[in-house]
Amino acid sequence: MATKAGTLDFCGICSARLPLRAPNEGEVGTDWECAGCGTVYFAILKDGAPSDQLRNVKAIGTAITEDPVHEALRPSGTSRSASPGVLGVQSRMENALSRRIDLGIADGSALFLPAQMVPFSASLSESGNGEFSAELMKRHFLEYRANSTRVSGLFSALEDGRHIRIRDTEGLTKELLDLMREDTDLQIALSLNAIQGEYPSNQGLRVAVLSASIASTLGFDEETLLKLSLGCIVHDVGMLSVRKTGFDTDRMFSAADFSEVASHPLHTFELLRREADMIPPESLMVAYQMHERCDGQGYPRGRGANQIHALAKIAAVADAFVAMVSPRPHRDAMMPYFAIEKLVQDARAGLYDSNAVRGLLRCVSLFPIGSAVSIGDEMVGRVLRTNREQYDRPIVEIRLRGKPKADPVVIDLANYDDLPIRPVSPDAVVSAV
Repeated sequence: MATKAGTLDFCGICSARLPLRAPNEGEVGTDWECAGCGTVYFAILKDGAPSDQLRNVKAIGTAITEDPVHEALRPSGTSRSASPGVLGVQSRMENALSRRIDLGIADGSALFLPAQMVPFSASLSESGNGEFSAELMKRHFLEYRANSTRVSGLFSALEDGRHIRIRDTEGLTKELLDLMREDTDLQIALSLNAIQGEYPSNQGLRVAVLSASIASTLGFDEETLLKLSLGCIVHDVGMLSVRKTGFDTDRMFSAADFSEVASHPLHTFELLRREADMIPPESLMVAYQMHERCDGQGYPRGRGANQIHALAKIAAVADAFVAMVSPRPHRDAMMPYFAIEKLVQDARAGLYDSNAVRGLLRCVSLFPIGSAVSIGDEMVGRVLRTNREQYDRPIVEIRLRGKPKADPVVIDLANYDDLPIRPVSPDAVVSAV
């Protein structure tokens, strides 16, 4: 895996020696496939690499240009309503790890969360109120793609029964927090909109970033964010077992399909059993309870709010939002505004923790980062950044309707209370300018 020096000396999956390094700032990379296991890395070939290492990789991609970076920051959703969900379906499956945790939930020990130290938010850089810099966008995008590949490799290793190293995944979570320190809004924009990896592995990475961002706004410390992120990354690995049943088709889920889905946290524990004792208990609780709901209608056990770990409540909100704004074989992605609206409604109905939903609003705004919006009657644009407390008045880049050659202007809507804002489809913005 990549080190702080930017090297890729060994394949993180099969440990083959690699002649690669991570791109430096201002450089562009290509896709390289490990000849031993097929893991793909976005990297640059080292100068003077020996021939025995060169045989371990093959080039399969092209350089990253500016367009894919900007494209990755645009939401793809068009739907304004959520597909009906199936509530109240639980799993009867159990294993040694789930039995141990269920006992801990019963006596309260599994729900323990250590006292918090210095909030992680205190280490964040000032993101400013303008556009992301081109160089930072490209570097974060490259990091995002590389991390997506790493998580995909982790899932492949677990699916194939190969040994994994949890410490490598813990290193990944530390790198995610380092990227958040540079520009949290940019990391959120990528996690919401950059559909670059396969489901379910890419879902975990995106949920990890958004969950950590929510937890940061709620005052949690760095150690807690690391445990939360790790649980998010591995939580859906059990879907690999469910996928083999053939449910991932373009039809709506039946009750029988959903009964199988409700067992995937237990499948996750089966795949992680050799590493379970090395995973922090908080991370295991996140992976186990992310799909529980505060009203008791979630899965796998139908727990109520007082039996759900605090970090799992945060992850549940992030996971639901990322899922809604992502396309699936059986449905289109939702427009982010309407996904937020749905979560707010569900929190009022008791499905989600209201503090976690408020944290999400502070992270992404009521009009989530990247969203297309209309400002008044004459302006259209996209949301660049959020105002943490005034989440209905984000920072936006606007253009005048019918004047495509005019330079865009960035404004902070918190300073313009008289300007109404409403969500529109991305196509509406393109046609308007």
